[in-house]
Amino acid sequence: MDQKIVTLIISIVAILATLTSSLVGHYFTAKARTSSFKQLLYGRQVDLLIRIMQKQGSFKIYASLLIPGEVDYREQARKDGVEILKEYSALSEEAAAIIPSELWGGIRDCCRSMSDLIEQFDRGELNSKDKLLPFTAINVKVGLMIRSFIGADKLSYESVALFETKKDLQRITKMEISSFVEMPSNKNASV
Repeated sequence: MDQKIVTLIISIVAILATLTSSLVGHYFTAKARTSSFKQLLYGRQVDLLIRIMQKQGSFKIYASLLIPGEVDYREQARKDGVEILKEYSALSEEAAAIIPSELWGGIRDCCRSMSDLIEQFDRGELNSKDKLLPFTAINVKVGLMIRSFIGADKLSYESVALFETKKDLQRITKMEISSFVEMPSNKNASV
């Protein structure tokens, strides 16, 4: 074989090797970038969802104080509930950008339910704890959806995982609010 042909073949092989290693390097660089973006996004989602759950819990306390009782803190509870509702609404708008659609829809439903309770109070229609059941039901549903999304029940292989797949999130999403209202009613009936 001629020396020039051997040199040409070696040169072509070297160029192909350089090109291949360059492409592999670009691939792993791109993969590393998207991985860190995914991690960052997930971290922001978890932080936002935790704040949303905290606001739901705070509102639940104030909502229970809106019911007429022995000690009357209703006006202060309404004022505090409205503040929580404003903060929750702002969080739900932030969630629109980074939370999956099914979960965001549940968060919006919860926000609507909070607003409905304040409106019922203003009209003088909030007179029994039964009026809180729709809010309690959507609150539980959204809480379960958030736990499913975060993976809170999958801490280890030994622990019982309530929700393991997206199918479980979809199953919860499709559940009617009335089924959550019926859960406490059925429990009380069996006692």
